[in-house]
Amino acid sequence: MKNTATLLITCPDTKGIVAAIADFLLQHNANILHADQHQDAENNLFLMRVEWDLTGFNLDEASFNHAFSEVANKFSMQWQLKLSQHKTRVAIKRVLPSWYRNMTIA
Repeated sequence: MKNTATLLITCPDTKGIVAAIADFLLQHNANILHADQHQDAENNLFLMRVEWDLTGFNLDEASFNHAFSEVANKFSMQWQLKLSQHKTRVAIKRVLPSWYRNMTIA
């Protein structure tokens, strides 16, 4: 598994958002692996998900938060950074249907 970062962004739709994000990542030596964007014209909303390889990327998580805040503030972004190395812990609970739990074996 590659060591990657994923940035999730929501903000008012305006020109220059994609360029600003791509330029920011380029300035910090990012190699973009995936980028998806969506515009909701009815709500004037822009949504984006961009994932990049962290190999050679020259910002750690704390530095990223500080450096990206300038771009985020310019576009009134709400954003979240997720790192592939930070695994989300998940618990799975198996729930059997009542008819199965109440079965008797003769």
